[in-house]
Amino acid sequence: MIDDYKREIMHIEVNSMKSSRVIWILNHLMNRYAKPGKIRMGNGPEFIANIAGVWSLEPGK
Repeated sequence: MIDDYKREIMHIEVNSMKSSRVIWILNHLMNRYAKPGKIRMGNGPEFIANIAGVWSLEPGK
């Protein structure tokens, strides 16, 4: 994950990820940095999973 404004690499994951891991990373980054104005997602299978969509709709996300 890259912060588009600062061009700072925030997280690198080498292998493919399960949606539960994506959720963990998103929560971790929000706790560490702050809630971003927007999140740009790729078309990888981990983002197609319903759990990622549900996460983005949770209160406070």
